[in-house]
Amino acid sequence: MTSSEHTHEAPRVAVYNLYWSTYGGGEQVAGAIAQALADDHEVVLLGPEPIDIEATIARLGVDLTGCGYQRVVDDVTASAASADFDLFINTTYRSSAQNRAPAGLYYVHFPEPPSTSRQ
Repeated sequence: MTSSEHTHEAPRVAVYNLYWSTYGGGEQVAGAIAQALADDHEVVLLGPEPIDIEATIARLGVDLTGCGYQRVVDDVTASAASADFDLFINTTYRSSAQNRAPAGLYYVHFPEPPSTSRQ
């Protein structure tokens, strides 16, 4: 295979938020992150229900039409799903989800002591 024949797949990115449907400030940040990455990455939104794209555009000013969706219902299922991505971005308030992707980012909205001890 020559270098001109080499294909490059876009990195897979998950943006996790349990509260997409609340359309709050945290969801606006999560949506802006997803929108910014969608041009050069395969972005998948993780959450308990499909994202209403039109409502997200109208209420948050972010366009998520370039993003996919995968259902996760809690931190446990989000942790398991994260293993299928190159980057896991967690934007869920007080989340205990564990990143299993090679890279991860946890966006902290309001710092709180963790609900469980961490090692």
